[in-house]
Amino acid sequence: MEQKPLSVSELNRYIGRVMIMDPLLSDVVVKGEVSGVKFHASSHIYFTLKDETSKINCFFSSYYNKKASKLPEEGEEILVTGLVSVYEQGGTYSINVREITEAGEGSLSLKFEKLKEKLEKEGLFKEESKKRIPPFSTKIAVITSDTGAAMEDIISTLRKRNKGLTIRVFPSLVQGDQAPSSLIKALYSVNSKFPDTDVIIMGRGGGSIEDLWAFNNEDLARAIFASKIPVISAVGHETDITIADFVADVRAKTPTEAGILAVPDSFELNVYIKDLHNNLIKEIKEIYNNKNLKLKANSFSELILLLFNKAEAQSNMLLSTRVQMRRDIENLVTQRLLTVDKLRDSIDERMNSILYHRESQLASLGKALMDLDPKNIMKRGYSIVLDENKKAVRSIKSLKQGSKVTLRLVDGEAEGAITGVKEN
Repeated sequence: MEQKPLSVSELNRYIGRVMIMDPLLSDVVVKGEVSGVKFHASSHIYFTLKDETSKINCFFSSYYNKKASKLPEEGEEILVTGLVSVYEQGGTYSINVREITEAGEGSLSLKFEKLKEKLEKEGLFKEESKKRIPPFSTKIAVITSDTGAAMEDIISTLRKRNKGLTIRVFPSLVQGDQAPSSLIKALYSVNSKFPDTDVIIMGRGGGSIEDLWAFNNEDLARAIFASKIPVISAVGHETDITIADFVADVRAKTPTEAGILAVPDSFELNVYIKDLHNNLIKEIKEIYNNKNLKLKANSFSELILLLFNKAEAQSNMLLSTRVQMRRDIENLVTQRLLTVDKLRDSIDERMNSILYHRESQLASLGKALMDLDPKNIMKRGYSIVLDENKKAVRSIKSLKQGSKVTLRLVDGEAEGAITGVKEN
């Protein structure tokens, strides 16, 4: 059976009815970041809800937004509750919003502020770190998309201001996940292959915050800061602000202004050079006239002034010599004091070493004396044998059977007699 064809309106109407019948789509809650807010004269509010890869249109009718406690704000992450419907005439779908609530952290704007705060604390935005744009640049590098209008605007402006420029274009992605690495690679190429480049212009045309997000990349910011060649950031329009704008050496409001900031206008330059020439001729004439008058007016007062200046110069030189001598003497005294301190420390260290060595020797001798003390020996179980004259018996030969002896132990004495003698 041949299927009857549908008109576009019938198809869109059917899709709309299917969406209304779907319980999920009739009461959906979606989280995303607000972009492109438009307040219509009818009091309706139109905006886009997006994340890092997708977006959806939203319609907040005056009936609901007048009673709402929260309205959409550019760059804020929110939760919207509403109905997904199809706009039949345009064939597009959107969320008819009934309520908006805050979603907390996670929006692109919040990420932007956190990165901005981090890099600012590290000093990447300091004015003293920014490189000066040469006043008479002749070699320009342009990093941008080779298919966008920004490149044409920049090159056209540069050519109009100075036809004798050397312009090198380094095509790069300027949007999407791969754009930061592409821009970084182009920056590296300019610095490594063409180090004589006077200035780099990097940028693109305008767009939404997600379109420009590549220029809010931390790695790209650090690459711009590390560039040895001055960088002019020319991203979007005047109201578009990116991290690249803060870290660049100069921020241009538009790509066209970047060309103006990079090189002087050749006509203005010619006028400037002519004015310099005229002023130089005028100054030379004035110097000549003054010198001529001085030669003619070689009066006594001028001679006195000359002698006075000479005497003053000699006095200043003598004073300077005295000051230097005083500093030399102070330095010499300081060095001698340091030497004395070092010698004192060395002597103290040597004396301490000797004392320690002597104390160790005394301790060793004391221990040896203690070990040789007869009382200490007897404490280990030994005794002394004394003869009748109370003299120590040193050999068995001095004893015989019946000899009276005295045994002296650690805790007293004992009397006895020898009952037998046996030599070894």
